[in-house]
Amino acid sequence: MSAYQFKRDVISRHNHEHDPEGVRDRRARVFVRHLYDAAAVNECWAFDQHDKWRRFGLYLHVGLEAYSGRVMWLKIWWTNRNPRLVCSYL
Repeated sequence: MSAYQFKRDVISRHNHEHDPEGVRDRRARVFVRHLYDAAAVNECWAFDQHDKWRRFGLYLHVGLEAYSGRVMWLKIWWTNRNPRLVCSYL
């Protein structure tokens, strides 16, 4: 799998042309929270990575079950750039 790399000004130009309202909202730091429904247990899982302990060389990976709020896993790892680590949770 290959990754594409684009310069920042190319992305900025694209966003200004195709999503001017989104650019304006992000500049004003206006974020709209959205509600969602999970009809049953294990219908929706949420994954996240936190860099709060980056200065210590540690990264927090967490998976939550959205309906019940149950923590499916919480792992501390030494990197957040290893896709094999993230995919191993699935």
